[in-house]
Amino acid sequence: MHIFLDMDNVSYDFNGGVKKLTGKLYDELTENERLDFWHYKFTPDFFKDLKPDPYLNECIVFLKNSFESVRFLTALPFHRKDLAHQCMSAKLECVRNTLDTPIPVTFGPFAIDK
Repeated sequence: MHIFLDMDNVSYDFNGGVKKLTGKLYDELTENERLDFWHYKFTPDFFKDLKPDPYLNECIVFLKNSFESVRFLTALPFHRKDLAHQCMSAKLECVRNTLDTPIPVTFGPFAIDK
């Protein structure tokens, strides 16, 4: 059996990253504040700098011992299709820099695809 781990706001603290830039969690932002986040505050490095869950490495070791394969499933930002390649690179760098045992990353083209 195969298992996929979501990256944003599951394995990595997406809300914490948003709060660092805006002072609010993503779900607390109004529609206009969300547009402002994606178009004026967001850069692809946002993903590179997200903090992993404190138990992520332990979780991955457990899952690798329990499943045939373990990988991340993540999406690229729907609101910033123009930065898709840079976001993909930033997410890959985040995984390389934070995991003791790297696992593959599978990308859905945009956030609505997962």
